[in-house]
Amino acid sequence: MTRIAVKICGMRREEDVLAACEAGADYIGFVLYRESKRWIEPERVRTFVQTIRQQRLTAIPVAVTVNASYEEIIALHRETEIEWIQLHGTEPPALVERLQKSGFRVIKAVRIGPNKILPHWRDYAPDYFLCDTLDPMQLGGTGRGWKVEWLPSDFPLEKTFLAGGLNAANVASILATRRPFGVDTSSGVEIAPGVKDPAQIKLFVDTVRRASSLAERHTR
Repeated sequence: MTRIAVKICGMRREEDVLAACEAGADYIGFVLYRESKRWIEPERVRTFVQTIRQQRLTAIPVAVTVNASYEEIIALHRETEIEWIQLHGTEPPALVERLQKSGFRVIKAVRIGPNKILPHWRDYAPDYFLCDTLDPMQLGGTGRGWKVEWLPSDFPLEKTFLAGGLNAANVASILATRRPFGVDTSSGVEIAPGVKDPAQIKLFVDTVRRASSLAERHTR
């Protein structure tokens, strides 16, 4: 059984990128949506991506976009050199398919509320889903959680990142009952929006690793 992946999102500083890589994060997320308080300029992202590659670090960079067009995403790819795209808005299923046909790996975010998931997830076939908190005022990064019981029984957890209010204090209890492909945190390891705490990053990654190992032993 594969271990649960860890994604640290909302990176804005090189020292935070390196801290996440050193802690063992599998994915590093960069928010390329100007309305976000964690927005980062594409040219800065490119320097971070080049650092990851030059130092042969294993974390995969992910470009987080919101309702960007295919052409805008291609332009961001050229600027950042990132090949994993997270769609965090109301993008149509056709965009997911078109990006995949162009060689990108696609994470499609859906937002979870009581008896409600937006958009209609069954219409999509991304490489991975990401489940976040449904908030009418914000598209993500709220720091608030949701209940995993709200997910439909046929939701494909094996290809899903769980997000929304996750931190080192609560992630283990969630992973004790659910085994997703991965977990994602941003505000849960921050001192301020876009400013990460290396100690909290390491604690979060270590907590997920312990929970993942414990769950694997219980399934043997």
